[in-house]
Amino acid sequence: PFTPLKDRIEKEKPEMLPSLLRLEESMGTEDFEKHINTLQSIRRNDTTVMLITERPLQKTNIEAKFLPQIEKAFDVQFVRVVCLG
Repeated sequence: PFTPLKDRIEKEKPEMLPSLLRLEESMGTEDFEKHINTLQSIRRNDTTVMLITERPLQKTNIEAKFLPQIEKAFDVQFVRVVCLG
């Protein structure tokens, strides 16, 4: 069964949880649950956050609607959305 991203981050990468919570607050819970909490993975370095999805439509929606919120929540300069599907 699929485990929501926020639950996985809380257990595996707790240092990223505050940024994820800021993103949820800025996007709203409904959009966060639909577009972010269903991601396969999320990774971050000093300047970039990378969101990994298996669905091309999810990638398109995130890139079209949420890049500024993601940049601000994670305090990064770049956001990459990668589709593995």
